[in-house]
Amino acid sequence: SEQDRAGLPPAAAVHVIPNGFERPLLEPHRRPAVPPRLGFIGLLDHEPNREGLAWFCRHCWPQISARMPGARLRLVGTGTDGPLRPTAAGIDGLGWLANPAAEMATWSALVVPIRTGGGTRIKILDGFSRMCPVISTTFGARGHDVAHGQELLLADSPRSFVQACVQVSLDPVGATAMADRAWRRFLHEWTWDAITPRVWSAAEDCLRR
Repeated sequence: SEQDRAGLPPAAAVHVIPNGFERPLLEPHRRPAVPPRLGFIGLLDHEPNREGLAWFCRHCWPQISARMPGARLRLVGTGTDGPLRPTAAGIDGLGWLANPAAEMATWSALVVPIRTGGGTRIKILDGFSRMCPVISTTFGARGHDVAHGQELLLADSPRSFVQACVQVSLDPVGATAMADRAWRRFLHEWTWDAITPRVWSAAEDCLRR
């Protein structure tokens, strides 16, 4: 990311190319469920996913359930329907879905409670690309030039994470407006069409060198 490049020597010949996605043919259409659904997507055999989800289920989910009776936490990804999935009440492990778009369209928000690890934070862009409101730890959104309250909500303590989850669930108009801003930035910055000039620039620079 640009944030990573800032830590390298100024003279280093480094080009930053963001993650790229196909431009969706149609604009996503959200249909948030009632009672609210929050969602998590990721492989549970990946330790940062497992640790982050365990933290969320231990410190946040009980309070969310108490404040929003009937709410569900929906887990998508390999292993989420197996022995590694959390077993607290109100949690549904759906396993791997070939196309999670229809499922994510019913979520009030995608939660990204990641606190360890590395990588390129695909979850954030996955939520943006589906016009799904995103709630993330600051660490989980690292590497993306995004702002709290603009494209997503950032929360690092259990209290703030709970409040963010309740906020997007009880204020669907505000949540949809935030998701729409993130969607438009996604189209402008993270589709292959948007990234192509940066790929060409990197290739041409390498050839010149």
